Amino acid sequence: MSLKRRVLFSTSWSSDNIDIEVNGGFLMSFYIKLFFKKWALLELKGSKYKVTVYLKEELSEQKVKFSLFNYSRDNNDKIITTSINKIDLFRAAIRSFYKFFDKNASVVGLSELYMSIIRKSIVEPIEYINYTNGWRLIHATVFKLENQIFIVSAGSKVGKSTLVSKLRNEVNCNVLSDNYCFIKDNMVRTIEEPIRGGEASKYKISFYGRTINGYPDSFEGEIDYFILMKRGNKNQLTNLDFKDLNLFVNQTNNTEREGVFYLNKSDSISVKNCDINFRGKYILKELEVAEGIDNIESSINLIKNI
Repeated sequence: MSLKRRVLFSTSWSSDNIDIEVNGGFLMSFYIKLFFKKWALLELKGSKYKVTVYLKEELSEQKVKFSLFNYSRDNNDKIITTSINKIDLFRAAIRSFYKFFDKNASVVGLSELYMSIIRKSIVEPIEYINYTNGWRLIHATVFKLENQIFIVSAGSKVGKSTLVSKLRNEVNCNVLSDNYCFIKDNMVRTIEEPIRGGEASKYKISFYGRTINGYPDSFEGEIDYFILMKRGNKNQLTNLDFKDLNLFVNQTNNTEREGVFYLNKSDSISVKNCDINFRGKYILKELEVAEGIDNIESSINLIKNI
């Protein structure tokens, strides 16, 4: 395989790191640097785990087809290699041109295409490596408020993204992830995926209909509070038990259907789905939020007063 345009990155936590090697593809390297500014460029620490990406190379006959690209994958012990090929750049570029004139257009342009490729070829292998070490991915926001680590999990259209946007305006709040995280016992990990908020703009970096407005560092630390966020008739914060937590998180994951449990069965990092069964020392709460932006503000006050 050709090693032209070999670019090295690394994502790391306090107790581990994963090396990333991208071979070929100017646009791939460009979008990695655009979306994942905090991935350490050329600062590899020598990890036992490695994720490798090739552009326009076919690894095996086991190909998986998407609308704008195909991929194949090899999983060799601690090295996961993904090949991306048959990328439909022309169609994505035409859609990006259309989006410039209609910022609310729901189409997959170049930004969405390459975020999808990065998630497929790098983020999914990172999830698999974490899974083999006991970590489970969940859809949740992670933030640090008054030196306490909070996880907020919610279903679609509940207001989690709006909550993140409001939290970023809080003086003593540091948003660490707005989309997903990894959990193991009392610990949480995040990766450096950009935070999005607000409507897409012609003149700002955006993907999937929202503008990028933050680039968090990777984080690993102990969880203090785990909050389930739901829509209701009033704003209130109540106690929760682990049985309800596990039920809610499993239902949310099965609805979103992202990650190694929902890959094509021919994918070498596909994992048989199994329910999450969390147990930890963190405090559980259920946050009920009524409709309306003002109620998101009220919910933040509830969280701050825990």
